[in-house]
Amino acid sequence: TDKVKQNNAQSTLSLSHDKAKNVQLSPSSPFFQKLGVSSPNGKPLVGMSSKLRQCQKFVEIVGKLVDNSCFIQSFKQISTSGAVQAPPTIRVIDMGCGRGYLTFSLHSYLCNKFLMPENEETEQKANFKPGLTVQTQGIDRRPKLIKEINGIADDLGGEFSSLRFIEGDIGNTGNTLFGDDSDSDSIAKSTLDILIALHACDTATDDSIWFAIQNDADIIVTAPCCHHQLRQQIDRHFTKNPDHPLADILCHAIYRERSTETTTDA
Repeated sequence: TDKVKQNNAQSTLSLSHDKAKNVQLSPSSPFFQKLGVSSPNGKPLVGMSSKLRQCQKFVEIVGKLVDNSCFIQSFKQISTSGAVQAPPTIRVIDMGCGRGYLTFSLHSYLCNKFLMPENEETEQKANFKPGLTVQTQGIDRRPKLIKEINGIADDLGGEFSSLRFIEGDIGNTGNTLFGDDSDSDSIAKSTLDILIALHACDTATDDSIWFAIQNDADIIVTAPCCHHQLRQQIDRHFTKNPDHPLADILCHAIYRERSTETTTDA
């Protein structure tokens, strides 16, 4: 009898090696399909597996920063006390957004996490979905690309109606979401401002950081570019100093590239 019970228990176990992954964004999301990342069944298209993983990891990292921000923590308390007068806003600017894979991903994630459906009942707000508004802006200097991805956002509609892309240079663009707030002197700031600049070329990352500081951004998420600025300097230095102590390493272009990448990231 015990063997029969054991066999029955084993027969109910799943023998599949495929385990469902706990991801922040559905791989079959319409925006992923529009951007050519995945198919309707959620499978990444050829050559896009790493891009899909990057988008998932990116929103996970930024999501934790948002959750732990003073803005969200204080708003939780205000929301619980019923003292909220107007829906606060999460504002995101993505400098050097490119085709907007990460821009679309973060915007969708924040909307799904924080937007409150209009028919949501008060007693269902215990999970803190208080009806924040989300506005996202991508900035890139290529007009053809800007037109394309704005078209994708327009086609998607819904939550993506508050996602716009504009043409401009990093750190030197007018008409951005981060303006002078009329309520800047109020006790509770009504916006959570996030500046993103990932792998912006040459010194553009520095320009993005300065732009964020000037505009009092709450969260700055940056990753420096490939190494262009330092690579030029180290190439010139090695040419003038062939007897450098690290000459056996720096004589190889691939090692000069990796050295400048490591220094830039540090």
